[in-house]
Amino acid sequence: MFFGIMQGRLSESKKGKLHFLPKKWKIEYDRLNEVNLDYIELFTTKFKDHSPIWNENNSILKKKINQTNLKKIILCDNYVFKKSLISITYKNYFKKIIKKLSPFPNSVLLIPIENLLFEKKNYKKLLKVVNYFLINSKKKDIEISFEVQVDLKTILKFKKDLKNKLFKITFDTGNIFLINKNNKSLENYLENTKNFINHIHLKDRDALGNNVVLGTGLINFKNILKYLKKTNYNKTFTFETNRGNHYLTTAKNNLALVKKYLN
Repeated sequence: MFFGIMQGRLSESKKGKLHFLPKKWKIEYDRLNEVNLDYIELFTTKFKDHSPIWNENNSILKKKINQTNLKKIILCDNYVFKKSLISITYKNYFKKIIKKLSPFPNSVLLIPIENLLFEKKNYKKLLKVVNYFLINSKKKDIEISFEVQVDLKTILKFKKDLKNKLFKITFDTGNIFLINKNNKSLENYLENTKNFINHIHLKDRDALGNNVVLGTGLINFKNILKYLKKTNYNKTFTFETNRGNHYLTTAKNNLALVKKYLN
């Protein structure tokens, strides 16, 4: 297993924002050892933002990646929230980001799928587009993980209709919890999708749906993590969590909490 943290969560929050790209991104790689984590999960919001994936010179990022325990890139693409996944604009953007990832062996690209794309009017196009992404990413030796927040019945039907064994998902504890707002449904979702999960986002939620410090919200991480241990999950976990009173202390506490339930 490898444990990482979302880019920006090992930096002081800018104006209280949970999600932001720090300009001094290299510092976070230097802080990994201090918090005993294995990698930084990068993210990007558009073509050529502050994410290091868009650097013209790959050598600096390669050096930082090779210093981590994971030694590969996991990149979450949030540009999809600005341009529909099934649009020509996003398809062209996808080609650019795949090209940027290709020099980094075994990279993983996370792509969120908005709920409205599973509606009948978009469904066939979504199937076609997802297949296109899976086929073309494989040619570049890049693995894709789709992040979804739809009910269990919908995602199982989609996987069946897609007929592509490459289809994998990111299991986001906080997002899946919000579908029905109870732990029983969250655990049932995990049990029924475990065979096509290739990445996990860890975050906690309160009664209002806010991202709160891990272990202080409503999600039963003890049951989730013990189940993952039982199923021999051995891939990656990213803390996409609230920074708490101090980002470094919180990061250390998050890892200690998770390892307590996995050991």
